[in-house]
Amino acid sequence: MSLQPFHMFLFKLEVIQANTLVRQASLPDLHSILLLQGLQ
Repeated sequence: MSLQPFHMFLFKLEVIQANTLVRQASLPDLHSILLLQGLQ
């Protein structure tokens, strides 16, 4: 139980890093493709 918050923190950190990489690469098309794949 005590490890759950830590795992959530790591997950959020990975998401933030991924979003930052997408912004730095300025590839909105790639971001849209990933979002569409996530919806399928």
